Amino acid sequence: MKFIRSSFADIYNIRSRESNSRSFSEESQASEGTMSYYDGSGFHLYAQLSLQLKYTAPENVADATKSFEIIQRYTDIAEACSRQFTGRILEVQGERLHLFFEKELTKNTLRQMLILCMVFTNTVYDNKLSLGEDAFEGFRIVFDYGRALILSTGANADDSFVSLGPCANRPAKYLPNVAAGTTSMPIEIAKLLFDVDERRTWHTMNLKGRSSLTLSADESRNLRLCRQ
Repeated sequence: MKFIRSSFADIYNIRSRESNSRSFSEESQASEGTMSYYDGSGFHLYAQLSLQLKYTAPENVADATKSFEIIQRYTDIAEACSRQFTGRILEVQGERLHLFFEKELTKNTLRQMLILCMVFTNTVYDNKLSLGEDAFEGFRIVFDYGRALILSTGANADDSFVSLGPCANRPAKYLPNVAAGTTSMPIEIAKLLFDVDERRTWHTMNLKGRSSLTLSADESRNLRLCRQ
């Protein structure tokens, strides 16, 4: 096996062979016996769509077909939202998506991530009729920032990237603890913008139903948004 260090854009394109006319799930080709990897920093975001058991573990063809349609619609929404913020989907694990945004951690990029989470959250809720209807049980996001290795063989379009690093693993583990409609981030990231309780590990915001990051008077008392 030959390992090749690449930019994130290169390893993503090796795997997906993206073009304006191709979807995320289309087949790609790559050379056998090589593995490309990216060593760099950015935001790792995990999103979870919660559905009832009839679609997460379908027992008949009709429900299985509907489940596939829901996940495809959900992935399309994620891809459309993430592209506006120069992000990419790394993994589609059913109702759980792993996205990556190659950015430096600053007050401005953190604000961008919060806007993305707000747009993504509200787009999902606005489309819940096509995302399970009565079987739709909510949506949540967790993200972290840091350095990680991202590896891909690029052999098939359905191969998953492997991300090695705490910033990729920690939000995935915390995701089940997050309430529907909310977005969580580590305290050490949140304190760039917020006055936080540093006794806690995670900072959570309810972004459902918001059209901007303008907060209520009570929330504003605990907030120091970047305005410079």
